[in-house]
Amino acid sequence: SAAVGVEATALFVSGGRLLRWPMRMEAVLPSSYYLVSVAEPGVGQRREFVRADVPLAVTLMPEGGLPIQVTAPVDLSASGFRMADGPDLEDGTEVGVEIAAQNTVEPIRGRARVVRAKRDITAHVLACEFIELASADEARLVELVFRVRAAALARRIGR
Repeated sequence: SAAVGVEATALFVSGGRLLRWPMRMEAVLPSSYYLVSVAEPGVGQRREFVRADVPLAVTLMPEGGLPIQVTAPVDLSASGFRMADGPDLEDGTEVGVEIAAQNTVEPIRGRARVVRAKRDITAHVLACEFIELASADEARLVELVFRVRAAALARRIGR
């Protein structure tokens, strides 16, 4: 909620990269907020990005291999994604990625690297970080994650 002392993050694009700027609210004005910087703007750490479980169709395209399509909830952020039951790929594998979300006309395209592939008896967890993503696609990912989080919050509070 908006109150003096609450921390906030401003997102903006500079030099083709989505940057985060940590701020603190100093005053709540009638039509805006007065924010002060608490740190230098930067890309942020991977785990700091807002995440959401999003039902998606994700196509992974390993070099020299056939495309692999997975349709399932994906833990998604602007820095990468995690699938609870993904394909069997090795750590370090680089793949082309196409992400198609509901109500989107054009898929989000980029490249990712497998950072964690873990098998257990029932599933194969696959986590990837984006290594190449156009700033427009990164902004679309952020918007998608925030839209899903806002819808979940609205359901929780009965709206």
